[in-house]
Amino acid sequence: MNERIAERIGKDLVDLIPADQWQEMVDREVAKFRLETGPKIIQELLREAYTVKAKEVIGALTSDQMWDQESGQYVSEELERFIGKSSGAIMGAMLAPAMSQVLPNLRNQLGY
Repeated sequence: MNERIAERIGKDLVDLIPADQWQEMVDREVAKFRLETGPKIIQELLREAYTVKAKEVIGALTSDQMWDQESGQYVSEELERFIGKSSGAIMGAMLAPAMSQVLPNLRNQLGY
């Protein structure tokens, strides 16, 4: 019953607002959603999705740890495979900052 009354009052109030003013209000709310609310919702959904994926990946890399007699440490075969596949990217990320400073200096010394 209350919903019907609220709906009826809402329709009557909307009819009292001039059409151009009503359209401005609607446009303002749509713009607010598009610029503020919508991006926040999307950002939160992405954060949640990436958190779930990160937990899955980290879980997979650490769940099958076994004792390695040679090293005396727990090792994960999945982690070893991951490092093996990613070693080029890991080394590149480690060396890139130093090389980006060394190479221009070397270039200058060689007279480029």
